[in-house]
Amino acid sequence: MLQPGGVKQFGISLMQQLLPGVSAAVYFSMGNTGEWEYLGALSNAAPSAIFHSPWATKAGVTGASVTLGVSLESETTVANLASTVSSGQELSSIGEIARRIALHLTNYLSSFEGNHGFPIPSYLFVLPRAAIDQWMTKLETKLSRDPDYLFR
Repeated sequence: MLQPGGVKQFGISLMQQLLPGVSAAVYFSMGNTGEWEYLGALSNAAPSAIFHSPWATKAGVTGASVTLGVSLESETTVANLASTVSSGQELSSIGEIARRIALHLTNYLSSFEGNHGFPIPSYLFVLPRAAIDQWMTKLETKLSRDPDYLFR
């Protein structure tokens, strides 16, 4: 059985048209907390979507259950949900992306540690001049092949 933390993305599609002015808001809840978090929405204009699983990066997901919920709500309500949630999620996801990029760079730079033939204090790295350019090129190549590379 697949654990919730192993689900990085999932898709949802409407099987029939919604009433005019109505959207299907998608929520998730972890475990038995009864707390629901808004993920996004489907509408007649956008009847399917692929969602990134926010629980995949949350602590304590191993062994926990995740429940998805769909609620039919007015387009106005969904638009308000989207605007209030996106600002906080953007900041947290930007922070997570920045953290993962910094971790990736740190791991890459640490590969240059070693015996260079002269004493180097432990708090310094000795790098070739092109190390950052090489790292960026490699990272861009990996991301072009797999946009979720940093989230694995």
